[in-house]
Amino acid sequence: MGTVNGEPYLPLPTHAHVVLTPFRSADQNAMVGLCNIPSVGMWFYHRAYPYAASDFQLELAKTLPEQEQAIAAIKANERPSTFPFKVIRDVRTNNLIGEVGIFPSPEHPPSEEVWELSYTLHPDYQGQGIARAAVRESVEWARTVLGVKKLEAYAQPRNSPSTKLLDKLNFKVLDVKTYPWPEEKGGGEATAARYMKVL
Repeated sequence: MGTVNGEPYLPLPTHAHVVLTPFRSADQNAMVGLCNIPSVGMWFYHRAYPYAASDFQLELAKTLPEQEQAIAAIKANERPSTFPFKVIRDVRTNNLIGEVGIFPSPEHPPSEEVWELSYTLHPDYQGQGIARAAVRESVEWARTVLGVKKLEAYAQPRNSPSTKLLDKLNFKVLDVKTYPWPEEKGGGEATAARYMKVL
């Protein structure tokens, strides 16, 4: 972990031009643009599509206090309770190019201590190993710093880049479920595999 201008970040050893940082208010345009790319936005279940600046502001209002608490804990050499390095950032442009989320799973009671993984990457940066490196570093940090022991992820079988990424990182399929898919993303039903990795 490093620090620039008081902001901590996680480097990607295999990609010197990419780091993981907290969200910033200035990320709004990049995030809105990313989430409105059809090949990106169509896979989100809980996120609006089309995605507006107001949607980003709602997410940011929830994210910033959690980030600030986590960063304060890190600076005090204390254990944070949340994962603050959600933005995949190209340091050459300082732009957001994707995101990684690691958070307590809403599908399980807190007593089970299961966390969930999510991720996305701008199509211009795909096929370069960046997503795998970003997820790998995030998961390792969550394991060693947050004490995460069980991590779940969901991927639709037709989203082959996502399923291949989880396979390469040794996540195992637990089961498959079908659920209603939002009308604005095509409607009907979608099938998703539930993956698990014990850290």
